[in-house]
Amino acid sequence: MEKLSQAIHDGDIAAMKSVLADLAVNPNDADEGTTPLIWACQYGSEKFVQLLLEAGADPNLADEEGETPLHVAAFGGYEECVRLLLFHGACVDARTDIGKTPLMNGAQSGSTETVELFLAAGASVHDVDAAGRSALHWATLGQHDNGALVRLLLNAGADVRHRNSLGDAAFDYASGRNRPALEGELLAVLENEPQRRF
Repeated sequence: MEKLSQAIHDGDIAAMKSVLADLAVNPNDADEGTTPLIWACQYGSEKFVQLLLEAGADPNLADEEGETPLHVAAFGGYEECVRLLLFHGACVDARTDIGKTPLMNGAQSGSTETVELFLAAGASVHDVDAAGRSALHWATLGQHDNGALVRLLLNAGADVRHRNSLGDAAFDYASGRNRPALEGELLAVLENEPQRRF
């Protein structure tokens, strides 16, 4: 396992192929709770992700916090890694210990392309985490101001009026974090239905 992790860290594909050729190596063995596939997804290395999946790595093995490789790739906004994982059977509805889905991580990352992949794979914009936050909430919590991503979630049916367990809507998050593009997209929906605004 240490050799696999080191090859990923070093970006050494030849070393990775050599280690995987050893029949005694299990690509699903975890090192401190993290599988080689999760490490590869943290680095956004689609070549390593592909090699590990072809060697039998399980795309649904989670770490100690319940994060799967798909959660990790989504959080990094690594579109090609997400595409590979979905193709190899990664569960689009997997939940972390706090109830986050890969779609929520993708929304938080600000990657419109990643969110499009999740929606095409059947991810629900209506799912909420343990604190009642939807993908729309997580989009406004990210370090981005991607109005197109919020529009994508809204067009997929995300509820702009949904409030988390503390009573906050996505608009509250966006306005509290100076995200003008996000605020604009959310306000456009709210202003079309003024009688239903909060």
